[in-house]
Amino acid sequence: MTDLDPLSVAVIAAAQDAAGQKWDRSRRMYALTDPRTYVDTVYPLDPMPPLRPDELVVVPLDPLRPGDIGDVLAEVTWPDTVRGCVLVVEAVLADGRGQSRKAHLAVGVLRDGTYTCLLRLRHEEEILPCPDLGLVDDLVTALLGTF
Repeated sequence: MTDLDPLSVAVIAAAQDAAGQKWDRSRRMYALTDPRTYVDTVYPLDPMPPLRPDELVVVPLDPLRPGDIGDVLAEVTWPDTVRGCVLVVEAVLADGRGQSRKAHLAVGVLRDGTYTCLLRLRHEEEILPCPDLGLVDDLVTALLGTF
């Protein structure tokens, strides 16, 4: 994964963590911070593998409460030490034959407006770039509004 930007690496890590949870679970949110801040403020006693200063540490948070995702995200705020966040939600995608499949949609944003979105279909290991979904634009806007 060394040829990927730090945000993409972080979004993949969050998607993999969410995949390790049971499907049909609550929406998952992850804070993104730099390694030094993580060590200094969150878990100063936990051993950390060596990380480059430009890498992002993915910190899993409690699942978000039920309700309209826009309303829920409107209540989220971050301290200045959080550089970005990732939201993983379940989505149902329909293919051209009218069949639907569950997927994890992982949307990551940084304070500067940079974002990426990845998709992982249920029962598949591969993580793919998101197709052009209007939902992604709304989630990116809502996530950026949390900063």
